[in-house]
Amino acid sequence: MMWCGGVGNVGIITLDPFVKWKSGIYPSITAGDQLWITDRVQTWRANDVDWIFVQSEIPAVGPNRRRDTSALLLRNGTRMWSLLSRLGVDLLLASEFHADTTWSRGGSTPVQIVHGGRHMRASWLEIDVFGSDHLELTLWESVGQEAGDGRVWAMTHHRMNNGPIAGTPRVTGTATVTSDRRVRDRTGFLREGDQ
Repeated sequence: MMWCGGVGNVGIITLDPFVKWKSGIYPSITAGDQLWITDRVQTWRANDVDWIFVQSEIPAVGPNRRRDTSALLLRNGTRMWSLLSRLGVDLLLASEFHADTTWSRGGSTPVQIVHGGRHMRASWLEIDVFGSDHLELTLWESVGQEAGDGRVWAMTHHRMNNGPIAGTPRVTGTATVTSDRRVRDRTGFLREGDQ
């Protein structure tokens, strides 16, 4: 199932990257879904939507930094990347790798940002939209601590403490995406390539 919606001058598409076949489930975006994405993005562009974000559990390209992950990439990730590039999609947001990596080609969009949490760590992306002029991206993380004596029930012996204390959020990267689809002023984990 896929979802799309728009608020003001931003359009967001959420992909379901899992395809079921007789032999099992694998990560891919079907040809039919690619046509639907193309139609949706072209309609938004015709209606003056300035920024388009696509989100998927599974990233299109790699390698990506990783922790506690299957390290899956879309099987047709290169094709999807080319499609998103042709359509002028600005951001591809993914998780799965539980670490932070940013990819783009030639300093232009689309920008794939892989981020996510793991035990006692949260990571999130803040996107500030300045009309049709630019986006400001800020990547944050917070690392908590274990506290208390009890444990959360789990099927494995790796039982998490039931009294975590949230950490103090800190910025781990910044970047700006301009109206001409260039990515500038990159710092930290929002720099180009595998960090």
